[in-house]
Amino acid sequence: MIKARVKGTLRASVCFALPFSASSKPGGGVSRRQVLAVLNPARLLAFTASLSLFLPRFVTKPATATSTNPSNHSPFCAQPARSLRTAPAMAWRSHGNSNSDLVGALRRNGILSSPGAIAAMTAVDRAKYVLPEFSSEAYQDSPQPIGFNATISAPHMHAMCLDLLRTHIERPGSSSLDVGSGSGYLAACMARMASAYGGRVVGVEHIDGLTSMAKKNVRSDPAVADLLGDGADATLQLVTADGRKGFAASAPYDAIHVGAAADGVPPELLEQLKAGGRMVIPVGKPNRAQELVQVDKDENGRVSMKPITGVRYVPLTDQAAQWP
Repeated sequence: MIKARVKGTLRASVCFALPFSASSKPGGGVSRRQVLAVLNPARLLAFTASLSLFLPRFVTKPATATSTNPSNHSPFCAQPARSLRTAPAMAWRSHGNSNSDLVGALRRNGILSSPGAIAAMTAVDRAKYVLPEFSSEAYQDSPQPIGFNATISAPHMHAMCLDLLRTHIERPGSSSLDVGSGSGYLAACMARMASAYGGRVVGVEHIDGLTSMAKKNVRSDPAVADLLGDGADATLQLVTADGRKGFAASAPYDAIHVGAAADGVPPELLEQLKAGGRMVIPVGKPNRAQELVQVDKDENGRVSMKPITGVRYVPLTDQAAQWP
């Protein structure tokens, strides 16, 4: 019976465990071939990670799971993670009909808990950071395309990262970096959190069209419009640069968020992390096991790394690979 329920769940949720076929597009349907492929034993083994999302239905003790979105030029549907360590199993189900509904669902499901992150995600309306044609999906707990082969991350992933970085963003005079800022949403949330402490945030995106979009989105958002500026003294600065190399002009940083997976922690980012600072970065090769890793540098400069949860991200790459 359990086997049948798992199979049924996988059929219904195949887009969270499979790459798109050549003819598929984000938001499109799933073919019969894809459904059959996920039921193949080899495919099931390869995507054992995805079962963690459904395990709580079949076990009696509390279990947790989380997942990531494919940021930037991902050919994948967003995939559930394999780890049972961090966020509740209700990840991917924190939908709402409004921004406040979305935040409420994230809180009820135990994904969003810190007061600062709650206040920021409540104030910054996610609908202002998606394309008009996806406005009806703005409060769904899933990624949406934002152009340039890029996406805005699923809300539960943003919530998790904000919670992990909150104590470092909310420091007096803090400096934070968002690598892969996309449409500007997470950088706006970080800036909202930092502003109460006199902090600053830099969002780095390697496609100028996305940087321009992010600036337009922030200017349209009354919660953060007055925080945006072009100089180093601005609470929120959005720049076009190679995020793999960080942004040395405003370094060092108390908090760094990276939105794509690297084989290891890029040395430039580690160098730009302040003593006592924290970075959250997905680490691992594309299409293989990856971990969301919390990187801490103590006051003596010693670095420690703590795996948070299994994830599936696209690689940290250059502009040519994403948008030729």
